[in-house]
Amino acid sequence: MRDEKGVTLIELLIVILIMVSISALAFTLFSYGTKMEQAVAKENELQREARFIMETISNTVRDGNEISNKIVYSNGEIKLVSGTVLSKNVKSYTVTEQLVEGGTKKRYKVTLVLEKGDHEYKVSTEVFNDAQKRVRY
Repeated sequence: MRDEKGVTLIELLIVILIMVSISALAFTLFSYGTKMEQAVAKENELQREARFIMETISNTVRDGNEISNKIVYSNGEIKLVSGTVLSKNVKSYTVTEQLVEGGTKKRYKVTLVLEKGDHEYKVSTEVFNDAQKRVRY
């Protein structure tokens, strides 16, 4: 019997099989992580846009302006009357107004739904038109 050093074909195949399995698992985890990162980025973008739009609407109303005089919604876009686009990802946008406190103030209920790909973000708020109490610097 000869004293040969080395590995057999079976040992080599087992090592290759183990390495391929580990590599496949690592690739799957990396791929999943990348998809999740992209999903979170889309969600964050929609949230950021929604907050900005709602802040713009709130400031408009609180300053005593009518929403329709400052903000335009058409064809999935919300933009200022000046033409500045606030979002191109608008799925729906509704504004209802109601007189309160004996007709001296208006309450606006605003609902905004943004959509990008398969992600959707919905936000609602109520804003009161009370320009007399707003502090201006």
